[in-house]
Amino acid sequence: MADSIGERLKHLRKSRGLTLRQLAGLAHVPQSTLSSVETGARTGGKLTLDTGKRLARALGISLDVIAGVYEDEDGDATPQPPATRPRPRKAAPVDEEEVA
Repeated sequence: MADSIGERLKHLRKSRGLTLRQLAGLAHVPQSTLSSVETGARTGGKLTLDTGKRLARALGISLDVIAGVYEDEDGDATPQPPATRPRPRKAAPVDEEEVA
């Protein structure tokens, strides 16, 4: 049984109309590696960071999508911008004469 990364990769590949061979060629990753991950013979967590980045580039997505950080309610992994935090404000300089 494929793990979530394998299932996600298969879904992303098929949604783009790519075969295993085509994605392997685009990502410069062995077809056997992709097949093993998609079928669950090899867990997606065992992919190297480099392999994950190559697959993400070939699919036109963020590595976070492959990892499952961003998913919509249908379970489709779709890239979404990360939440931004406001920058902390710097304190105004204190005038030493006013404090005394």
